[in-house]
Amino acid sequence: MKKSFLILLTVIMSVLLCACFWDSSADDGSTIPPATDNPGTSDTAADSTDQSTGTADQIPNTNAPNSGTADQIPNTNAPDSGTADTVIPPETVTPDTMVTTPPAPQVLICIDPGHGGKDAGAVWDGRMEKDDSLNLALKVAEQIEALGHKVLLTRTDDSYPYFSERADLANNAGADLFISLHRNSFEGAKGVEIWVSSKADDSTVDFAETLLDALADVGISKNRGIKKGTVSSANEDYFVNKLTDMPSCIIELGFIQSDEDNRLYDTNMDAYAKAIAEVAISEALRMEDQAK
Repeated sequence: MKKSFLILLTVIMSVLLCACFWDSSADDGSTIPPATDNPGTSDTAADSTDQSTGTADQIPNTNAPNSGTADQIPNTNAPDSGTADTVIPPETVTPDTMVTTPPAPQVLICIDPGHGGKDAGAVWDGRMEKDDSLNLALKVAEQIEALGHKVLLTRTDDSYPYFSERADLANNAGADLFISLHRNSFEGAKGVEIWVSSKADDSTVDFAETLLDALADVGISKNRGIKKGTVSSANEDYFVNKLTDMPSCIIELGFIQSDEDNRLYDTNMDAYAKAIAEVAISEALRMEDQAK
Protein backbone atom coordinates (compact mmCIF):
# COMPACT_ATOMS: atom_id res chain seq x y z
CA MET A 1 0.00 0.00 0.00
CA LYS A 2 2.75 2.39 0.94
CA LYS A 3 4.70 1.36 -2.10
CA SER A 4 1.79 2.06 -4.40
CA PHE A 5 1.36 5.49 -2.90
CA LEU A 6 4.97 6.40 -3.63
CA ILE A 7 4.65 5.32 -7.20
CA LEU A 8 1.54 7.42 -7.67
CA LEU A 9 3.22 10.41 -6.06
CA THR A 10 6.19 10.04 -8.41
CA VAL A 11 3.94 9.97 -11.44
CA ILE A 12 2.07 13.08 -10.29
CA MET A 13 5.34 14.98 -9.74
CA SER A 14 6.60 13.98 -13.17
CA VAL A 15 3.43 15.29 -14.80
CA LEU A 16 3.68 18.60 -12.94
CA LEU A 17 7.33 19.04 -13.91
CA CYS A 18 6.56 18.40 -17.60
CA ALA A 19 3.74 20.92 -17.50
CA CYS A 20 6.02 23.59 -16.04
CA PHE A 21 8.66 22.88 -18.66
CA TRP A 22 6.28 23.38 -21.56
CA ASP A 23 4.90 26.64 -20.10
CA SER A 24 8.35 28.14 -19.71
CA SER A 25 9.44 27.18 -23.24
CA ALA A 26 6.37 28.84 -24.76
CA ASP A 27 7.17 32.25 -23.16
CA ASP A 28 10.93 32.70 -23.86
CA GLY A 29 10.39 34.12 -27.45
CA SER A 30 12.95 31.81 -28.99
CA THR A 31 10.56 29.99 -31.25
CA ILE A 32 10.59 30.75 -35.00
CA PRO A 33 7.35 32.34 -36.20
CA PRO A 34 5.49 30.50 -38.89
CA ALA A 35 6.22 31.45 -42.53
CA THR A 36 3.82 33.86 -44.25
CA ASP A 37 2.21 33.63 -47.69
CA ASN A 38 4.37 36.56 -48.96
CA PRO A 39 8.01 35.70 -48.37
CA GLY A 40 10.43 38.65 -48.64
CA THR A 41 8.00 41.16 -47.11
CA SER A 42 7.62 40.24 -43.46
CA ASP A 43 11.40 39.78 -43.07
CA THR A 44 12.16 43.14 -44.75
CA ALA A 45 9.55 45.15 -42.80
CA ALA A 46 12.02 45.79 -39.97
CA ASP A 47 12.95 49.39 -39.15
CA SER A 48 15.72 50.39 -41.53
CA THR A 49 17.29 52.53 -38.83
CA ASP A 50 18.08 49.39 -36.80
CA GLN A 51 19.75 47.55 -39.68
CA SER A 52 23.20 48.25 -41.09
CA THR A 53 22.74 47.42 -44.76
CA GLY A 54 25.90 49.16 -46.02
CA THR A 55 23.90 51.44 -48.35
CA ALA A 56 23.32 54.49 -46.13
CA ASP A 57 26.32 56.38 -47.72
CA GLN A 58 24.90 55.83 -51.17
CA ILE A 59 21.79 57.92 -50.54
CA PRO A 60 22.33 61.18 -52.46
CA ASN A 61 22.02 64.48 -50.64
CA THR A 62 19.03 66.10 -52.30
CA ASN A 63 19.96 69.51 -50.89
CA ALA A 64 23.39 69.54 -52.51
CA PRO A 65 24.01 70.55 -56.14
CA ASN A 66 23.68 67.59 -58.43
CA SER A 67 27.17 67.14 -59.82
CA GLY A 68 26.64 63.49 -60.55
CA THR A 69 29.97 62.60 -58.97
CA ALA A 70 30.38 64.35 -55.59
CA ASP A 71 28.69 61.73 -53.40
CA GLN A 72 30.01 58.72 -55.21
CA ILE A 73 33.05 57.24 -53.51
CA PRO A 74 35.09 55.30 -56.09
CA ASN A 75 35.96 51.74 -55.33
CA THR A 76 39.71 51.77 -55.01
CA ASN A 77 39.82 48.01 -55.22
CA ALA A 78 38.19 47.94 -58.63
CA PRO A 79 40.37 47.19 -61.67
CA ASP A 80 41.99 50.27 -63.27
CA SER A 81 40.00 51.18 -66.36
CA GLY A 82 42.93 53.14 -67.74
CA THR A 83 40.99 56.38 -68.24
CA ALA A 84 40.44 58.32 -65.01
CA ASP A 85 43.93 58.68 -63.62
CA THR A 86 46.01 57.38 -66.51
CA VAL A 87 48.44 59.96 -67.92
CA ILE A 88 49.19 59.35 -71.60
CA PRO A 89 52.66 60.65 -72.43
CA PRO A 90 52.97 62.84 -75.55
CA GLU A 91 54.31 61.27 -78.67
CA THR A 92 58.01 61.73 -79.03
CA VAL A 93 60.17 61.60 -82.14
CA THR A 94 63.20 59.43 -81.83
CA PRO A 95 66.40 60.41 -83.64
CA ASP A 96 65.97 57.51 -86.05
CA THR A 97 62.63 58.83 -87.29
CA MET A 98 63.51 62.53 -87.45
CA VAL A 99 63.57 63.93 -90.97
CA THR A 100 66.35 66.43 -91.46
CA THR A 101 66.87 68.20 -94.78
CA PRO A 102 70.22 69.89 -95.09
CA PRO A 103 70.02 73.42 -96.48
CA ALA A 104 70.69 73.67 -100.18
CA PRO A 105 74.06 75.24 -101.03
CA GLN A 106 73.83 78.85 -102.12
CA VAL A 107 76.33 80.62 -104.37
CA LEU A 108 77.07 84.30 -104.94
CA ILE A 109 77.52 85.49 -108.51
CA CYS A 110 78.91 88.95 -109.29
CA ILE A 111 77.52 90.45 -112.51
CA ASP A 112 79.39 93.43 -113.92
CA PRO A 113 77.58 95.62 -116.50
CA GLY A 114 80.48 96.98 -118.53
CA HIS A 115 81.25 100.67 -118.81
CA GLY A 116 78.60 103.17 -117.54
CA GLY A 117 78.30 106.85 -116.74
CA LYS A 118 80.94 108.90 -118.56
CA ASP A 119 82.13 105.74 -120.34
CA ALA A 120 79.57 104.81 -122.98
CA GLY A 121 81.66 101.99 -124.40
CA ALA A 122 81.03 101.10 -128.02
CA VAL A 123 78.52 103.36 -129.79
CA TRP A 124 76.76 102.80 -133.08
CA ASP A 125 73.83 104.63 -134.60
CA GLY A 126 72.64 105.97 -131.24
CA ARG A 127 73.04 102.63 -129.52
CA MET A 128 75.44 102.49 -126.54
CA GLU A 129 77.21 99.51 -125.08
CA LYS A 130 76.74 100.75 -121.49
CA ASP A 131 72.93 100.59 -121.87
CA ASP A 132 72.88 97.14 -123.48
CA SER A 133 75.14 95.67 -120.80
CA LEU A 134 73.08 97.13 -117.94
CA ASN A 135 69.77 95.93 -119.39
CA LEU A 136 71.10 92.39 -119.73
CA ALA A 137 72.78 92.44 -116.30
CA LEU A 138 69.54 93.36 -114.54
CA LYS A 139 67.79 90.45 -116.21
CA VAL A 140 70.58 88.03 -115.29
CA ALA A 141 70.33 89.19 -111.68
CA GLU A 142 66.57 88.50 -111.66
CA GLN A 143 67.15 84.98 -112.99
CA ILE A 144 69.83 84.17 -110.40
CA GLU A 145 67.60 85.29 -107.53
CA ALA A 146 64.62 83.42 -108.98
CA LEU A 147 66.74 80.25 -108.86
CA GLY A 148 67.34 80.79 -105.14
CA HIS A 149 70.89 82.13 -105.24
CA LYS A 150 72.55 85.46 -104.51
CA VAL A 151 73.71 88.09 -106.95
CA LEU A 152 75.94 91.13 -106.66
CA LEU A 153 75.79 93.90 -109.28
CA THR A 154 78.74 96.27 -109.67
CA ARG A 155 76.28 98.93 -110.80
CA THR A 156 72.51 99.19 -111.07
CA ASP A 157 72.30 102.53 -112.86
CA ASP A 158 74.19 104.74 -115.29
CA SER A 159 77.21 105.15 -113.03
CA TYR A 160 80.87 104.42 -113.61
CA PRO A 161 82.74 102.34 -111.00
CA TYR A 162 86.45 102.07 -111.64
CA PHE A 163 87.86 98.67 -112.53
CA SER A 164 89.48 98.36 -109.11
CA GLU A 165 86.16 99.20 -107.42
CA ARG A 166 84.36 96.49 -109.35
CA ALA A 167 86.98 93.91 -108.44
CA ASP A 168 87.12 95.00 -104.79
CA LEU A 169 83.35 94.75 -104.51
CA ALA A 170 83.41 91.13 -105.68
CA ASN A 171 86.51 90.21 -103.65
CA ASN A 172 85.20 91.70 -100.40
CA ALA A 173 81.84 89.96 -100.81
CA GLY A 174 83.50 86.60 -101.46
CA ALA A 175 81.76 86.06 -104.79
CA ASP A 176 82.10 82.61 -106.35
CA LEU A 177 82.17 83.86 -109.95
CA PHE A 178 82.65 87.19 -111.73
CA ILE A 179 81.00 87.79 -115.11
CA SER A 180 81.44 91.06 -116.98
CA LEU A 181 78.94 91.83 -119.78
CA HIS A 182 80.01 93.76 -122.89
CA ARG A 183 79.29 94.37 -126.58
CA ASN A 184 82.11 94.09 -129.12
CA SER A 185 83.10 96.71 -131.66
CA PHE A 186 84.49 96.20 -135.13
CA GLU A 187 82.74 97.06 -138.34
CA GLY A 188 81.99 94.06 -140.51
CA ALA A 189 82.50 91.49 -137.71
CA LYS A 190 79.90 89.45 -135.89
CA GLY A 191 79.55 86.75 -133.28
CA VAL A 192 80.17 86.07 -129.57
CA GLU A 193 83.47 85.48 -127.78
CA ILE A 194 84.51 85.12 -124.12
CA TRP A 195 87.76 86.35 -122.61
CA VAL A 196 89.49 84.81 -119.59
CA SER A 197 92.72 85.53 -117.77
CA SER A 198 96.01 84.62 -119.42
CA LYS A 199 96.62 82.43 -116.36
CA ALA A 200 93.15 80.86 -116.28
CA ASP A 201 93.17 77.22 -115.17
CA ASP A 202 91.30 74.41 -116.87
CA SER A 203 88.31 74.81 -114.54
CA THR A 204 87.84 78.46 -115.53
CA VAL A 205 88.25 77.62 -119.22
CA ASP A 206 85.66 74.83 -118.88
CA PHE A 207 83.27 77.31 -117.26
CA ALA A 208 83.71 79.79 -120.12
CA GLU A 209 83.20 77.08 -122.74
CA THR A 210 80.02 75.86 -121.04
CA LEU A 211 78.75 79.43 -120.93
CA LEU A 212 79.48 80.05 -124.61
CA ASP A 213 77.81 76.77 -125.60
CA ALA A 214 74.68 77.77 -123.67
CA LEU A 215 74.52 81.12 -125.47
CA ALA A 216 75.03 79.35 -128.80
CA ASP A 217 72.09 77.07 -127.97
CA VAL A 218 69.90 80.15 -127.53
CA GLY A 219 71.07 81.56 -130.85
CA ILE A 220 74.11 83.59 -131.94
CA SER A 221 75.44 84.60 -135.32
CA LYS A 222 78.87 83.02 -134.81
CA ASN A 223 80.83 81.22 -132.08
CA ARG A 224 84.18 83.00 -131.89
CA GLY A 225 85.53 80.82 -129.08
CA ILE A 226 87.34 81.26 -125.74
CA LYS A 227 90.30 83.64 -125.71
CA LYS A 228 93.01 84.31 -123.15
CA GLY A 229 94.70 87.60 -122.31
CA THR A 230 93.79 90.68 -124.38
CA VAL A 231 93.48 91.61 -128.02
CA SER A 232 96.95 93.14 -127.76
CA SER A 233 98.71 90.28 -125.98
CA ALA A 234 97.95 86.78 -124.75
CA ASN A 235 100.22 87.48 -121.79
CA GLU A 236 98.29 90.50 -120.53
CA ASP A 237 94.86 90.67 -118.88
CA TYR A 238 91.88 92.93 -118.86
CA PHE A 239 91.63 94.61 -115.46
CA VAL A 240 88.56 92.75 -114.16
CA ASN A 241 90.15 89.40 -115.02
CA LYS A 242 93.44 90.47 -113.47
CA LEU A 243 92.17 91.98 -110.21
CA THR A 244 89.44 89.52 -109.18
CA ASP A 245 90.25 86.65 -106.81
CA MET A 246 87.61 84.28 -108.14
CA PRO A 247 87.22 82.71 -111.63
CA SER A 248 86.13 85.46 -114.01
CA CYS A 249 85.32 86.11 -117.63
CA ILE A 250 84.23 88.85 -120.03
CA ILE A 251 81.37 88.06 -122.43
CA GLU A 252 81.47 90.06 -125.68
CA LEU A 253 77.90 89.37 -126.72
CA GLY A 254 77.85 90.37 -130.37
CA PHE A 255 79.19 93.35 -132.30
CA ILE A 256 77.32 96.60 -131.91
CA GLN A 257 77.86 97.48 -135.60
CA SER A 258 76.19 94.22 -136.71
CA ASP A 259 72.48 94.46 -137.41
CA GLU A 260 72.19 90.70 -137.04
CA ASP A 261 73.90 90.68 -133.65
CA ASN A 262 71.77 93.62 -132.46
CA ARG A 263 68.59 91.87 -133.56
CA LEU A 264 69.60 88.67 -131.78
CA TYR A 265 70.59 90.64 -128.69
CA ASP A 266 67.21 92.36 -128.45
CA THR A 267 65.17 89.27 -129.34
CA ASN A 268 67.01 86.80 -127.13
CA MET A 269 67.84 89.03 -124.14
CA ASP A 270 65.59 87.10 -121.71
CA ALA A 271 66.89 83.76 -122.99
CA TYR A 272 70.50 84.96 -122.80
CA ALA A 273 69.92 86.09 -119.21
CA LYS A 274 68.45 82.73 -118.25
CA ALA A 275 71.30 80.81 -119.89
CA ILE A 276 73.97 82.92 -118.19
CA ALA A 277 72.29 82.57 -114.78
CA GLU A 278 71.83 78.80 -115.03
CA VAL A 279 75.38 78.12 -116.21
CA ALA A 280 76.90 80.48 -113.64
CA ILE A 281 75.08 78.77 -110.77
CA SER A 282 75.83 75.27 -112.06
CA GLU A 283 79.51 76.03 -112.60
CA ALA A 284 79.89 77.75 -109.23
CA LEU A 285 78.44 74.69 -107.50
CA ARG A 286 80.70 72.42 -109.54
CA MET A 287 83.76 74.43 -108.55
CA GLU A 288 82.75 74.27 -104.89
CA ASP A 289 82.49 70.50 -105.09
CA GLN A 290 85.90 70.24 -106.73
CA ALA A 291 87.42 72.42 -104.01
CA LYS A 292 86.18 70.10 -101.21
